[in-house]
Amino acid sequence: MKCLIPILIFLTGCSETERTKPADSSATVPEIQQKAQTPVIVRTGFKQIYAWRGAKDFQTDSDSNDYFVYQTLKAQLNCDQLQIRSADPVPGSLRYEAKCRGMRYLVQYDLNSVQIMKVIRE
Repeated sequence: MKCLIPILIFLTGCSETERTKPADSSATVPEIQQKAQTPVIVRTGFKQIYAWRGAKDFQTDSDSNDYFVYQTLKAQLNCDQLQIRSADPVPGSLRYEAKCRGMRYLVQYDLNSVQIMKVIRE
């Protein structure tokens, strides 16, 4: 078996150190881009809750529904410190929670319009 290892190394064209190093696929993608592509999911015992996302999380995520809802609410509420997170969807539309200036908003997005369904004072 010891005789086969040098032959395998020669055939694969890599050194012993290259074979033992773990491949790091995230080294080519900037950290900010990785964060923006996938929202952080908090796993509880009952359901998945998406973590709050703000302006810094949408720097490279301009094609998603989340980004559209974020931009629309930011304009409607005139709030720079807006944060949103996904909530449980209903048939035909997506639901979000938004918070800004001590208020929380339950929002529904049906791929045509963004509607504030309920306002809750925190």
